Amino acid sequence: MLVNQAKNYSYKTAFLKLLSSDYNDLAYHRLFVKQFESAVEACKKGLAIDPANKIIYTNLALGYLLSKNFAEADKYYHQYKDSSYGGSNTFKEGFLQDFYDFELAGVINKKEKDVYDKVKALREMLEAMKPDKKRR
Repeated sequence: MLVNQAKNYSYKTAFLKLLSSDYNDLAYHRLFVKQFESAVEACKKGLAIDPANKIIYTNLALGYLLSKNFAEADKYYHQYKDSSYGGSNTFKEGFLQDFYDFELAGVINKKEKDVYDKVKALREMLEAMKPDKKRR
């Protein structure tokens, strides 16, 4: 009986981790189609399910940024810029890659001057940081 309970707990935990990741994926795709508030909500749902799924904070920060909630975006960019998520992946690298990807896709562009200027400032802040140390 205890083994079955442990298996059920293990399956439930794995399911919830996958569901949280699915919400993160949903948020990422919603950002590309400019459904920024919906992306933020998907991030919040993913974090409510699995608060340890830190990669969601990359999409949450970007969702706030693109929806022009700069105060909330700043909070996450500054809080996580020195941190890593999963192995050797750093938030700094993830944030910079997001800026590149979303500019390439035209989501971040000069027509939205306030967002474009904010991205430029955040990029400069992140690029000025000391290089990430290799993790073992």
